[in-house]
Amino acid sequence: ETDTPPKRFARVTIARGSLASPDVMEYRVGPIHGCDAGDCDEATVEAGSPLVPLLEPGAVSFEKRPVDMSDNSCFVGIGAVLAPLEKLLVESFGRVFGLATFGLSADAYSGGADGSVLPFSFNDISATAAARVYKLQFFWIREPENTQAMWLHGLPFTLRSATVGANEPSFYDFFYCGQGPYPTPASLLDAIAAGKAQRCSYKPPASDGLAGGWDVPSSEESEDYKFVVPESPSAPLFEEPRFALRGVKGGNGRLIEWGEWSFFATMRPSTGLAAMDLRFRGERVAYELSLAEAAALYSGTANDQVFYLDSAYSMSQLGGDLKPGLDCPVGAAFLDGTLWNLPGGVGAINANV
Repeated sequence: ETDTPPKRFARVTIARGSLASPDVMEYRVGPIHGCDAGDCDEATVEAGSPLVPLLEPGAVSFEKRPVDMSDNSCFVGIGAVLAPLEKLLVESFGRVFGLATFGLSADAYSGGADGSVLPFSFNDISATAAARVYKLQFFWIREPENTQAMWLHGLPFTLRSATVGANEPSFYDFFYCGQGPYPTPASLLDAIAAGKAQRCSYKPPASDGLAGGWDVPSSEESEDYKFVVPESPSAPLFEEPRFALRGVKGGNGRLIEWGEWSFFATMRPSTGLAAMDLRFRGERVAYELSLAEAAALYSGTANDQVFYLDSAYSMSQLGGDLKPGLDCPVGAAFLDGTLWNLPGGVGAINANV
């Protein structure tokens, strides 16, 4: 037993796709210094610190690399595949296919007036150590800043993408309006022409996806957001905070003290919110409390299920800001979090998490 904090290290995962035999490697990096070196706002590693391999080269195949939400390799070449379906997609779902990823004509996009479609890839259950397979799903949003609404507007059109090593993907298993799978776009169009498959349409009303709409609950214009305080409450609506949130040397600015309890709070892609060095009356109760995993099980048709583990995508990187008075009580204290799933891997501060 000791109160001396252990040294902090980072586990770094590298997908080495440029090698002759691509693989995945993990390394231990550190020790990492922060407040202990006098700067709570920066994390540093001393020059010359060793990179300690945690895996043997080749032990994990490149096809089993972790999910990287900025990796669009599974969509390479999809424009040529979707081109024969452009007329069908626009008639069914509107002029919403504007991303360069789709590679469709200008007629497939109204400039955002009808909303936009975002592609999203899920690891497919049919993936193996020799072939990486994705289910490609398309989601509609009205406004780019309200991406949290996209989960409510999945288009009834999916397909699969498979890659071997760092090669370009192949596309197959096209599902349209609950019908399929069709091996190619041509076979889907032939089925419709022969009356063996039916057309469908999904075009949300003009109010969907906008601030104050039912699918954007975090909007300040929403009726649900309005917090009514009684004019003459019989008792105080809120007591004075009984907790303290402060920075101390070695605490990275996230020490929380509440009654006899104290702990440090952090938010990481691998676990989401975590409480570190949890103590009661100064005695350590737990070194760390956090989620180890969260499973998301989305049902569907017999050939169109989605089962995946949230930590593979992150336990926090797709979250939005919390709104005082709506998501949390007025007067609550908030911490900032960092999002790493932006293009180029640039971190951005996501306030109020």
